[in-house]
Amino acid sequence: MRERYVRANGIRFRCLESGEGPLCLLLHGFPETSYTWRHQIAALAEHFHVVAPDLRGYGGTDRPPRGYDLPTLVDDASGLIRAIDGEAGAAHVVGHDWGGVIAFGLASAHPRAVKRICAIDGPHAGAYLREIAGGNVDQLRKSWYIGFFQLPLVPELLIRRDLEGFLERVFHRTPRERAAFRREDLDVYRRALEPPGALEAGLEYYRSLRRIPPSRMRPLLRRIKAPTLVIWGADDAALDGRIADAAAPWVERLRVVKIDGAGHFVHEEEPARVTRLLLDFLVPRRPQPSTT
Repeated sequence: MRERYVRANGIRFRCLESGEGPLCLLLHGFPETSYTWRHQIAALAEHFHVVAPDLRGYGGTDRPPRGYDLPTLVDDASGLIRAIDGEAGAAHVVGHDWGGVIAFGLASAHPRAVKRICAIDGPHAGAYLREIAGGNVDQLRKSWYIGFFQLPLVPELLIRRDLEGFLERVFHRTPRERAAFRREDLDVYRRALEPPGALEAGLEYYRSLRRIPPSRMRPLLRRIKAPTLVIWGADDAALDGRIADAAAPWVERLRVVKIDGAGHFVHEEEPARVTRLLLDFLVPRRPQPSTT
């Protein structure tokens, strides 16, 4: 892997980069960085030019005082594709958590920039809102932390008081998660959240949700024509599995794969299986030789 800095949408992104060929953009979630794709990059790089950025505010990417709303994050992804692949460029886009939300929005608002998308435990915004509005009790219960993050100052104070404990509560909720995330993995994410403004930037993704005007959200809810794969941990503690299937009204060609026993970080809990699913979905099938 190589480290590269790319300027897009007015800020500088730190990216991990590997391989050659069609562009494959990997977008992480909260509270991670591009490090989350360590299990997938090498295999994908055998077929693609893989670029995994630290998203706005995370890791080595700039932390501007504003711009953490979903429409701007979608423009970040679109800008990265143009900066790396040219004005007419297009990419396969894989996103986890917030990265999945951004991938759905990108495919809606900038369809020419996307070839195929895969969302890993990352909901379509319309599907998430519909489930909440429809009284999905399981999701309402699981979404408690989003309400907590809306409080001013309190989340930052409590999390920073025990940053290591916070990450353990996020990444070590199940025995499978404890096996997937080693101490050195948690240390990477801890160091990424320690600089001034880093934790606040991650929380601002959630806080900006309530400030997005409907007019800015409409382009992100257009019907998606790009082939779409959703990979979901059946035991996700943050997102109810029904949200994965609820994306169907917004996606023309949707396939959903749920992995039993896996939680929210399924690409790190079941890296080999998720990597195989990604390769099967993204790599064109070669014609089989005739046997006659």
